[in-house]
Amino acid sequence: MQMQADRPLSDAESIDLFCKKYRNFVALEVDKSGVYGQSNQSMLWLAGGKHNGDKTFINTITALYEWFAANTEWVQSEDAFGLIGVIEKRRYAVEVGFRIGTTSESIEFLLGDDIERLKRPLDSGVGDWWWIEKRQPITSIGLWVREEGCEQFILVDSEKRGYFV
Repeated sequence: MQMQADRPLSDAESIDLFCKKYRNFVALEVDKSGVYGQSNQSMLWLAGGKHNGDKTFINTITALYEWFAANTEWVQSEDAFGLIGVIEKRRYAVEVGFRIGTTSESIEFLLGDDIERLKRPLDSGVGDWWWIEKRQPITSIGLWVREEGCEQFILVDSEKRGYFV
């Protein structure tokens, strides 16, 4: 994801620039049932070709998104309007991070009696994908996610403490 610049860039700066440039490219799609994810080959070739026309580069990002699609856990309920996919669970020193892609207007995380509501970013159009990472302390129990007002799905089993992924 190295980006051209008039000064040296850190890896993080280069990734940020790449993501901003290609933020409207949707590399994942869901089949008509709304259950199975797959990579959007056309968009990956378009983005990969614009950024770096090398076939090896395009094959690498395609394989990466195929992995994401195969490992996405779809948690939207039947009455939901948008899609919520848990793409990855990350273990940090004292936290667990859930990397989520969604087309919902608003999603809610429930931890005990606390509800945290996250709304679509202002620069994201209705129906577009937006991405977040929700971090919770490693000792969290009973973390749930749902589209606002819909059925909830558990991300951390309440029987487990010190959740490892």
